[in-house]
Amino acid sequence: MGGITVDKIVTDVGLRRLADLVMDETIAAANADLQQHGFDESFYLGEAEKKQMFDLSDGMGPYRTSTMIDFVERRPMEVQFLFRKPVERAAALGVPAPHLETLVMQIEALQRFHRLF
Repeated sequence: MGGITVDKIVTDVGLRRLADLVMDETIAAANADLQQHGFDESFYLGEAEKKQMFDLSDGMGPYRTSTMIDFVERRPMEVQFLFRKPVERAAALGVPAPHLETLVMQIEALQRFHRLF
């Protein structure tokens, strides 16, 4: 989001909804990965883990993520491993992740436009 902190993301209705959608996609990909590796459904992530992640995020206050700090300070961002690889893994598993992929494309565009490689 170009430099806003976690507290603003979790308190904004639209951004919180986007975070919720991205989390659903991430959980779906993680569970598909667990399934592919032969894990029993008892290991799968669900609503309890999602709630726990939101509870942690809600309590962070004006936390600045490392990617946001890198962007604001015009340093290369860890796009490939933090964002692009999970999108590729989801695709390889046949799990749709359109919201996550859109965010990754936006981050990659910011990186290109600001020559942060």
